[in-house]
Amino acid sequence: ETSFRLGNPAIAGHFLFGNARNNGRVGVLLGLPVAQIPDSDLVDIAAASGSYTLAVAARGLWDLWLYSPETFSIAFPARYQAIVAGHLRLAAEGALGIFIATGDGRDTEMGLQFGGEIAYVDGGFDLGLRLRNAWLVTADGDNFQMALEPYVRGNLGSVFLQARLTMNVDDPYGFAFD
Repeated sequence: ETSFRLGNPAIAGHFLFGNARNNGRVGVLLGLPVAQIPDSDLVDIAAASGSYTLAVAARGLWDLWLYSPETFSIAFPARYQAIVAGHLRLAAEGALGIFIATGDGRDTEMGLQFGGEIAYVDGGFDLGLRLRNAWLVTADGDNFQMALEPYVRGNLGSVFLQARLTMNVDDPYGFAFD
C-alpha cells in the first residue's frame, strides 16, 4: 500500500549570540500534532505507521518531533559553531524534546539529540561531515540511533542549497545500506 501523510508543523524562536566567526543559538520549538494514524481500516493504519517510521528512519531519529504522530512536542534546541584554522568550522548541537501524546493509551516521552560537525568553509561553499546521535530516553527497546551525514552546501546570501546523505550506523535503522 502507499500512503501520503503530513508531518508535524513546528514553530520556533531562537536567541542568537556571537559574531561571524564564533556564534550560537538557543531556542524553544513547538511541534503541533498534525501527523495522525487513522483508526478505521487496518491497511490505512499500517500504511500510515510505515510512512512515519520510514520518515523517522531516513533522518536517523533526528528532529523526531516533525514525524511523531498524535504528539504535541516541546523542544529546546541549541547550536554553537566556531571557525578555527582559517577555513575549518567545528560545531556542536543538541536538543531536549518532550513528546506529549494526544492519542489514546500512550505515555509522554522524552528524547535527546546531540551531534558534532566538521566542515571546510570557503565563502559561499561548505563541505562537511556530521555525526548525529538521537536517543528516545523513555522508550523501551533499542531507542538510540547514530548517523553519519556528509553534506555539501552552497550559500547564496540569505538563501542556501544543501545536499546531504544520512547514513544510519547502528540499529534500529542501520546499517545505512542494508
